[in-house]
Amino acid sequence: MIDDGIVLDMRPMKGARVDPVCRVVRAQAGLTWGELAERVEKPLTGLPRRIDRIGV
Repeated sequence: MIDDGIVLDMRPMKGARVDPVCRVVRAQAGLTWGELAERVEKPLTGLPRRIDRIGV
């Protein structure tokens, strides 16, 4: 527990936009790297599979 702190649940924020021309991905804070990888056409370069459940 955190004494005198605030906890924010970002899980509902799962939006992502991909600009293939500029090769830019804009992702909201609730996505995990695995969920983001599923939304882009090509796998993200250098994205190890072991961190799929870690937040963006």
